[in-house]
Amino acid sequence: MAFTPYSYLTSMASAPAIESSLELISDLRGLGGTLIFLGTFIGYSIFKLPQLTNAINLSVLIYSAFVVFRVIGFLLDGLPGVIVTIAVSIEAGLAFWGLWLLKSNTKLHPSPIHIH
Repeated sequence: MAFTPYSYLTSMASAPAIESSLELISDLRGLGGTLIFLGTFIGYSIFKLPQLTNAINLSVLIYSAFVVFRVIGFLLDGLPGVIVTIAVSIEAGLAFWGLWLLKSNTKLHPSPIHIH
């Protein structure tokens, strides 16, 4: 999406007007670039325990946002094709997995400091 927005758009629609919309292309590049940077941070944070909780929180927010706004799109625009339906299922599963990790893993939460 960030590097080949035209290919991304034409994979979903065949309208030539879409390709000529520089505003839409710019938005797609911006959104794709943002996802690349966030993914890079999350990938880096996997190896740094102090940042792991932040990475999981960020992942949950990203996947939850995709799920919420895709479902809103389903309600407003109608049900999309199979690929998007599968994608939203995977995104929901990853969001719930992240929530489960945050709730169940005590290693992600620093223990309180006890002063004697």
